Amino acid sequence: MSRLCLESLPRCLNEKVCQGLQDLDKIFASLWFNPNYVVTGTKNNKLLVWDVTRYPYCHRTIELPKTPTPLPPSNCGIHSLAVNPSETYLASGSDNPSEIALFELPTFKPVVVLTGHEDWSFCCSFVGEDRVISGSRDRTVCLWSVARVSSNEGTTLREPLITKVEHQGKVRALVVAHKRKYFSTLGVEGTIKYWDQERFEVTNTVPVPETPELVCMALNEDIGLSAVGSQTLVSFFDEKSGTNTFVQKSINDDWGNLLMIQTARQMFLLSRGPVAYF
Repeated sequence: MSRLCLESLPRCLNEKVCQGLQDLDKIFASLWFNPNYVVTGTKNNKLLVWDVTRYPYCHRTIELPKTPTPLPPSNCGIHSLAVNPSETYLASGSDNPSEIALFELPTFKPVVVLTGHEDWSFCCSFVGEDRVISGSRDRTVCLWSVARVSSNEGTTLREPLITKVEHQGKVRALVVAHKRKYFSTLGVEGTIKYWDQERFEVTNTVPVPETPELVCMALNEDIGLSAVGSQTLVSFFDEKSGTNTFVQKSINDDWGNLLMIQTARQMFLLSRGPVAYF
């Protein structure tokens, strides 16, 4: 019965539109950080918190921390959001797209700016309560410690504990397997790297078939399956063996560019432009 309900859920859902400010651009990243609030990052570098218990849905803009590092001539927007297990810190893209900003929850007061990447950072995630992993277009994967930071000290800069280059191309996405103590990174050259969390070393490399415009990756630990999205298809991988188990090609001519993959129990949600597929 639970499986039947789960498979029927997408057809039973009713959408409600959250209308934002007129100067908002595309939403590149979104994250529930508790049952009532969603945080989003936009193409024009706006970090917003939405209260879904009120209608019309209200939101507030979170000010990004300013840093002494020079800003690049162009910006990529906020592509990554992550919350630690105790929901005391939020990590997100920053005013400088090569940096990661850390905010204290629930106040959203900035406490630390993680600086060390030399190009835009598209992904970040927590490993435990006080460590952050991030990937960048400069091909680096960085490990940071955010232990013993406090908003009372004001915003500070912090360099990575470890920086490694294992991909031949830009690092586009990463996912963390908390139960099995590893994480995976997706490189635009067409590979997935599996890393040991504790040793911060690559343990396996798996090629991704047909790799035009690799964009995103998601992991469902409950069923041991990960999904990698590109311009024309979605590839599914068995997490234990690292083998490619299934490829879903474009459903129709309006398939569009894949923007995001998210998981919920035994479902993968594929978001392409204005359309979502389960």
